[in-house]
Amino acid sequence: MEAFGMRLLWPNLRYAFALALCLPLHIMANAMDLSELNGRWVLESVDGENVTSGDEEQAYFEITDQSITGYDGCNPFGGKINNPSAMRKKERGCPDTPLFPLNLSDPSSQLSRARIESDKLFLPLLDGKSEAQFSRVPKN
Repeated sequence: MEAFGMRLLWPNLRYAFALALCLPLHIMANAMDLSELNGRWVLESVDGENVTSGDEEQAYFEITDQSITGYDGCNPFGGKINNPSAMRKKERGCPDTPLFPLNLSDPSSQLSRARIESDKLFLPLLDGKSEAQFSRVPKN
């Protein structure tokens, strides 16, 4: 009986092992090269809702090599993409400011899943269902 169970189990284990080897390659192939994100990106919408800033400074982030700086609509932030624990951010309270859609505790993970179309960046939100849209600011 044990040999019969192994004959049934072995082919399924081989497929599972092959899938486990190929899945990270598929994810890596679809991951964005973060160098494509160099420049300033201004927040336009979150989950299809336009973000209006009125007279205030627009929320944005800017990437230069491995550094990221920005403004979340309330507080400036900055640090290294590959060292999020050292991210600096002021903590001024702004109760009417919507939550900035980029997770500053792990920006590279979220940014690597983004996609660029023309000068628009579509950033998947942490809920996995919606996205934020940013527009690239042209260089002067």
